[in-house]
Amino acid sequence: MEYTKWIIIILIALYFIIGLLYYLFQNRFIFVRYDIKGKYSLNLEQNHTELLLKAKDGETMHALWIKAENPKGLIIYFHGNTGSLKRWGKVAAELTSFGYDILATEYRGYGKSTGNPSEKRIIADAELFYDFALEHYPENQVVIYGRSLGSSVAIQISAKHNPRCLILETPFYNLMNVAWNQIPIYPYHLMLRHKFKSNYFIKYVKSPILFMHGTNDRQVRYKSARRLYNLVADRKNVSFHTFKEGGHNNLSTYDKYDRVLEEILS
Repeated sequence: MEYTKWIIIILIALYFIIGLLYYLFQNRFIFVRYDIKGKYSLNLEQNHTELLLKAKDGETMHALWIKAENPKGLIIYFHGNTGSLKRWGKVAAELTSFGYDILATEYRGYGKSTGNPSEKRIIADAELFYDFALEHYPENQVVIYGRSLGSSVAIQISAKHNPRCLILETPFYNLMNVAWNQIPIYPYHLMLRHKFKSNYFIKYVKSPILFMHGTNDRQVRYKSARRLYNLVADRKNVSFHTFKEGGHNNLSTYDKYDRVLEEILS
């Protein structure tokens, strides 16, 4: 009996210690960023320009403006929560094959962007990139593309504007849902400082929406994306494409990926 009591005490203590550590250091788990300021020169085959835009609070936001031949418009690309444009620049550049220029954005604190990330600041910076896009392209030629964490950024920006269309790769219902699907033992509604409530904002998106998600995604569960899709499934300009056995990082390797993007971007 004494042995069992101590096991229970230890388990309860571990529960609270791990929960406290997650609460205190959640930014490190949510925003997994790499600093490449002064350390890396981005090398792409495509013609591109590196942009440094000033945010209202004085921080500098980095982006790649990647050029296509005879572009039909611009795709603003919001990447996932890990890495920097050292990785995501090449991923975004591949989208020029669909005949669009690409504005591959970098979140604050990532890569060559300065400052510290938070949901509120990232959304404000996304508005900065959108304003830049509208200086060079009419809004009906601007496409917003969001991947993983970037899907929530893309949804929030699309909800405030009227881009040509919104493309969501591996999106989620909200950040609490993602956390709950990973470790369903904590009160995330009390713990998370960054909510990324895609489920709230997607209802205000007027543009056509394309969802893409794999059934074997272990980072963002397939059911989370379907739950988000169900909020707008009754709209004629919304489609959901399932990638059977697809994971979190390999949808672009499917032939179907090119087909569905060609359909919405043509």
